This record gives sequence, structure tokens and C-alpha cells, in this order.
Amino acid sequence: MSRIERPIVVYANPFSETRGGPIVLHRLVDRLNHMGEDAYVYPKAMQYQYPSFPKFELRTRLKTWRRNKTAPFAAQKNFRVNPDFVTPIADKKILKEAIVVYSETVDGNPLRSKRVVRWLLHKPGFFRPEIRFGPNELMYFYNPGFAEGVAGLDQENHLRVTWLRSDVYFDRKLSNRSGTCRLIRKGRHTGLSEVPEDDDAILVDDLTHEEKAEVFNKTKVLYSHDPFTQYLTYAAMCGCIPVVVPQPDKALHNEFTNRPASDRWGIAYGEEEIGWALETRGMLFEQLSKEQESEDEMLVAFVERLRERFSD
Repeated sequence: MSRIERPIVVYANPFSETRGGPIVLHRLVDRLNHMGEDAYVYPKAMQYQYPSFPKFELRTRLKTWRRNKTAPFAAQKNFRVNPDFVTPIADKKILKEAIVVYSETVDGNPLRSKRVVRWLLHKPGFFRPEIRFGPNELMYFYNPGFAEGVAGLDQENHLRVTWLRSDVYFDRKLSNRSGTCRLIRKGRHTGLSEVPEDDDAILVDDLTHEEKAEVFNKTKVLYSHDPFTQYLTYAAMCGCIPVVVPQPDKALHNEFTNRPASDRWGIAYGEEEIGWALETRGMLFEQLSKEQESEDEMLVAFVERLRERFSD
């Protein structure tokens, strides 16, 4: 397969080991470069929303404009990358000819590219309902549930890129497991941020990967308020039982429970499914190996689609 003639630029926040969005965006650049493509990451600038006129005076609108003007410089200062990834930072000179990839949290087309790919890493509007997409963007989705109800999205455009930390998350076969742990993450956006009274579960949100793995290896159950997080798989890899706290939002509830069984192996939705999670854990590990092969196929198809769409 020949290389795409144009560079691919992924607009992303600084790399963080604890934030899924930056991980997969930086990982996409890394995987593309290992495939022989010319891929870069470009620092995402903070986007300040313009106040609506005439509610706000002109002086306030001018201040917002100035903040947005200087934001790109602030974003590039001390921009963090993963030293183990091949993620060169794009120079502005290549943006004119580049294919630019934005996530669903980016408003509009800040890099003013003529060739835009929109990658849905969550449901559009989940984090920022005011986000605007362009009319001619090529759209991809990370999870099939994120594509539901999105007009103009080809259901074949599935792109999943993972960074499975099997070097950190594995079952140490400890014999003295006890207690529980808890993960909030996106539960803050769905009304599930409060921890039950007298809860003695260990809150793992702010721990490092190594610290989370240690907790997953010494506790019996992880209660996750976030139904779509890699930490569910990581807990299972450590021998801890991941239990998704049932979602109060009906749409999110249906989105999780309507997923194919193979997408839920090893994971309990509510405590009543703990038995099923244990029974299917082995199938989860087999699925992880198959998903790597599927991911490779998705990347090849993604590159080919970019070549066809942006050959001019």
C-alpha cells in the first residue's frame, strides 16, 4: 500500500496517561507513523466561546477574541508527548496541505484546513453541546454507540485505536483480596458523581496507572460510574471484577446494554451480573487479542479512505 502524499495532523491536548482522549489521539499519530505515513500532532488551543451580542458589550467580545488569538502560543509551550510514541509536533508550514483530524470536542475548524476528518471519541455534545461541525467533514467514530443519530456518518467508518497497558495491568495472583474500589470519571457528566454515604471503596480516579493496578490487584470489585472506560478492561486484567453502576440517563443505559455481548464480556452491569462477568472473563481476554487484529485492519482502511477522499 502506497503512502498518502499529504501529511496527517491530529489536533490534540497534551499527552496524559489518565485521559482517554489525548491517549488515543496521540496513539493514532504513533500508529500512522509506524505504518509509514507522515503524521504529526498539533497542540490544541483553549477555545473561549464568544459571548452572544447584544447581551455582552463590545469590549467583552474583544477580550474574548484576544484570548483566542494568544491561546495557540500558550498551547505549544511545554506541550507534553509520550516519549515512547512517535509523535512529532507539526509545524504551521505543513498545515496548508495537511489532512487534519479533530475530535468531537473541537468547535469548528480552528486550523482552517480544507481537508477535515472528525473522529467521534464520544457522543457529539456530551461534553460541549455548542460544538459545530463543518458541512464537508469526513466522519469516523470510536465506538458504534457514538455514531447513533449522527447525520451523514458512514457506518463503515469505525476507527478504534488502543494503548493496552498489559505491562502494568496484570493479575499478580495475590491471595488476600478484600474490599472494593471506585472510579467516577465521566460519571461527573451523567449525574453519578456522588459517592454513597459510608462508602469505604478506594477512589482511584487520581491515581497513576501503577497505583491503580496495585489497587485492582488487592480489591475484589471495581464500581465504575463511567460505562465506557478502558479501566473496566484493566480491572479485569488484574483479576478485579468491573461493575458498571447502572446509568440514570436512559440513553446511556440503553447504549451500554444494547451493545453486542462480545463488547461486554468480563464486565457486569450492576451487581446482579457479577456471575456473568466472571463466566465470560476468559472470552474477554481472547477478544482483546482479536481486537488488535481488527484495529490493524481499521487503520489500513482509514488510510485508504483518506487517500481516496483527499487525493486532489
